[in-house]
Amino acid sequence: EFAASAEALLAELFGGKKPEPVPPDHAVFAGLKGEGVSYRRAAREKVVGKSNAARLSGITVGGRTAVFFSREDLGAGLTGTSIDAIVGYEPQSAVNVMTGILTYAAKLPPTTVALSGTSLQIGGTVGALVLCWWLQTHRFLAVAIMFVLAVPAVGAIGYAGLTSQTALLVTIFIAGFLVLGIQSGINVLGALIYPTSLRANGSGWELGVGRIGSIVGPLVGALFVGMSVERLYMWSALPFAAGAGVCFLIHRLNQERLAKHPELRAGQ
Repeated sequence: EFAASAEALLAELFGGKKPEPVPPDHAVFAGLKGEGVSYRRAAREKVVGKSNAARLSGITVGGRTAVFFSREDLGAGLTGTSIDAIVGYEPQSAVNVMTGILTYAAKLPPTTVALSGTSLQIGGTVGALVLCWWLQTHRFLAVAIMFVLAVPAVGAIGYAGLTSQTALLVTIFIAGFLVLGIQSGINVLGALIYPTSLRANGSGWELGVGRIGSIVGPLVGALFVGMSVERLYMWSALPFAAGAGVCFLIHRLNQERLAKHPELRAGQ
């Protein structure tokens, strides 16, 4: 099992210390108090049952948790993959858990961690509601623009945490507005690109290819473990630049197809 192998490797790296369950009152969970997290159906049926508590393990070094480990998948949630068969967190909860880990790594106080999680969720909710009309009208062009705007927003989070709590919360709100807005819209817009007769098949392939990103992401992310939080967020912003290019290309190709076959426009 992958989780058991990863835990054994961590124990080897840290002199025999094995990851221990992180207690529910740990500062990393400060932003989750009250509502908890949401798990995918497979995780509820196979592992967690009706629990809505986040499950993390950790290794403590010098009085602080130096490593966090999750047996339940976070990567697919962070990439917005909507497949119930994955034993892991729903996308929004995956983002909330990772935000807690990163703000804890930045040594921010628990109150700031809690407010950061709330700011992210509010930004995502507002983004999904405010941007729905714009996304429906401009489709992948709108998503490409949001990806471009998300690059400085995400890259600035690490530096905002060094200035003030207000700057950090505002930056996280903007990032949530854009990133979770993208996450909410891109799955729907991707389906609309396909003709009605191929829509289910096309959407399945779309989500399947997205799963590759959720596998590669953690492997690449492991290369950045030793970086400062500021540099980590800067590197984390680069995939959004790539996403902007891909979405703009899809927009151009779709516009050319519609110009040649106007009858397809009604299906979109």
